[in-house]
Amino acid sequence: MKKTEIDKKVQQIKESQPKYKPNTAIQNNYYHYEINISPKELSTLAQKDPKSAQMFLELQKSQLEHAKEVDRRILTLEEKEQDMRHKELPYARRLYARGQIFAFVTILLGFLSAVGFGYLKMEKAAIVSIAIAGGTVVAQFLGNSKPKTEEE
Repeated sequence: MKKTEIDKKVQQIKESQPKYKPNTAIQNNYYHYEINISPKELSTLAQKDPKSAQMFLELQKSQLEHAKEVDRRILTLEEKEQDMRHKELPYARRLYARGQIFAFVTILLGFLSAVGFGYLKMEKAAIVSIAIAGGTVVAQFLGNSKPKTEEE
């Protein structure tokens, strides 16, 4: 087709479309070419139609190069991510230790205030203090336990 014919067809399609914009979904198409052909079939194809055999080999080559490029990108991304995790590990440990210390102080103050409120016969305040200390225990120490996997 000539360029003018293509332009006419595009214009016809544009004119035939509705003037309003309907709701549309975004669709991503991923094309993966996988053609299994034996060397014997390829040699037969090369004898009958060399152009098709050459196109097949180029397609296979480009697919292999694409797969290599994707794998290289994934490995590069993983290396960067692992390096970032390694660099932030000391900060994470420090923050985790701060959280542990803060939780311990909160629990200690909760129990001491519960004893003090109990001594002063303020039962409701003592119960609230014990609840705060118990909630801190659950949130900080029991909530962080992870089930062990076979790898660990």
